[in-house]
Amino acid sequence: MKIIYEQNIPFVSNFFTELADLHPLASNALTPENLKDADALLVRSVNSVNATLLRDTPIRFVGSASAGFDHLDIDYLNQQKIAWAYAPGCNAQAVADYVLLSVAHLLQQQKFRHNQPRVGIIGMGYVGQRVFDTLNKLGFDVVVNDPPRADNEVDFESAPLDKFHDLDLICVHTALTMNGPHPSYHLIDQHFLEKLNPHCVLLNASRGACIDSQALKKMKLTTILDVWENEPNIDVELVESAYIATQHIAGWSLPSKYHATRQLYDAFCSHFEVDHYLSTEEDPSNYIALDLSKANWMKQAFKIENLEKLSEAFKQTLKTADNIEEAFRSSRKNYRLRPEFIY
Repeated sequence: MKIIYEQNIPFVSNFFTELADLHPLASNALTPENLKDADALLVRSVNSVNATLLRDTPIRFVGSASAGFDHLDIDYLNQQKIAWAYAPGCNAQAVADYVLLSVAHLLQQQKFRHNQPRVGIIGMGYVGQRVFDTLNKLGFDVVVNDPPRADNEVDFESAPLDKFHDLDLICVHTALTMNGPHPSYHLIDQHFLEKLNPHCVLLNASRGACIDSQALKKMKLTTILDVWENEPNIDVELVESAYIATQHIAGWSLPSKYHATRQLYDAFCSHFEVDHYLSTEEDPSNYIALDLSKANWMKQAFKIENLEKLSEAFKQTLKTADNIEEAFRSSRKNYRLRPEFIY
């Protein structure tokens, strides 16, 4: 059996070496020609998988080492009876840590009007729930919005977005959907933005297109942006205007990458009906204990990651870049995977 995988997916050899011949390829080398004798394909969120890529190939399994699957043409895969898998929740703790680091910086710089900020979370899936739990531990007052979840869970209360206008911080963690009763494409639009209090901080660590970038550029809001419309061809002007701008790495930690590949391994073994030869695989990633009840928790958190410095470096890279797309990709590739917090 032969597996083609995007070369930047870590831990593939840890899991798949005994199951198949492994062939890493760069993203731009993932072509129909290079898939003509492969049984399985492992990709990242930056790789589009559709009929153009897979037609006339023998691929029987597609796995995305990502918490989302909007880059996969699910209708085509199902039509062709190609099994597919992704890694839901793999990066939930990493994104929650990113939000925690952001909050620590905002508190340190006295960007909030209140000592106990009022926070809104849009999207209460794996990530949003983890962020909610984290902010609860800090004693913050949190309101949530997730109409699809409210439709499916009788006891779940989703606050309307007009209840978010006077909050101190809004965190966007919804999946990107274009259709259905609750589409999230440009959910944060000019109408919503114009009603926000001018002191509100807007944080987006979901998908760039959940916010209307052109509308956002017209506002003078404090923004923390990790995701961008039209990645990797991102809007440098929007990057420059952000209080903190990072290169879509909120969910990038050693544990999140490990667990993503582990989930694909489990799905692969299930689909091809092969034994899990790794009954207990040692997790090579690492974790840092953080006591949020102690006064020095922010100082401890900053030892793991300094978002201000990361943002400055990212902005400088784009400012001097001849090719924005390549600079964005390079910034992501060179990011040092961080540990995760345990608290």
